[in-house]
Amino acid sequence: NLETMQEASTLNEVRGFEGYGSRLYFSVFRHNIIPEWAVFNGRTMNPPKDNVNAVMSFLYTLLMYRVDAAIEAQGLDPYAGILHELGYGKHALTYDLMEEFRASVVDPLVGALLNLNILKKDDFTEKDFGPDDDAPLIDDNVPDTDEAVSEVAAVRVTPVRGVLLTKDALRKVVEKFEEKMDTLIMYPPRQERMAYQQIIYAQVEHYKRVILNEEPEYCGFLVK
Repeated sequence: NLETMQEASTLNEVRGFEGYGSRLYFSVFRHNIIPEWAVFNGRTMNPPKDNVNAVMSFLYTLLMYRVDAAIEAQGLDPYAGILHELGYGKHALTYDLMEEFRASVVDPLVGALLNLNILKKDDFTEKDFGPDDDAPLIDDNVPDTDEAVSEVAAVRVTPVRGVLLTKDALRKVVEKFEEKMDTLIMYPPRQERMAYQQIIYAQVEHYKRVILNEEPEYCGFLVK
């Protein structure tokens, strides 16, 4: 829990708590999905191994691009993160700041797309990915663990069957994502209703002010 995490003395311990919480969260996520054909046996990536993961990975990627654009608009370095491990070509800051929007933007949208029959069973296709294939719709936030790295590496050695969205399905998902970005909700720091798109930019601006010592501490965005 949050109280126990406050006692963490190293960044790796904080990541450990985050990883444990993530496993618990995704262990019950399947209960949000109604259609029997919509399979979810836990979070998978590189490539997604079921239709729910296919939708989730694509939406996480769209969210990543949106947060990345806000970071660059503020003149910040998307590679210079705090919580996520730094690595070549890894937008660590983008992954840091998009965390607070995963559960409020993407995950409910995944459920809505499937439960409201916006996406149907035939909106998905399967493909075998071999060592020379680049798996599309890669999860933008692979956990910083040896186990996760090994799983990703295995895809490049042994052919793995992945599940992808069709072109028509991609269009539908993008359309609903844009609608979600325009949804107005209460933004407590300003005590006004703002669109998710505006809130993302506001949070990046807030982060920049903290980095410049214009504000004392960063407060993540929470939906109540």
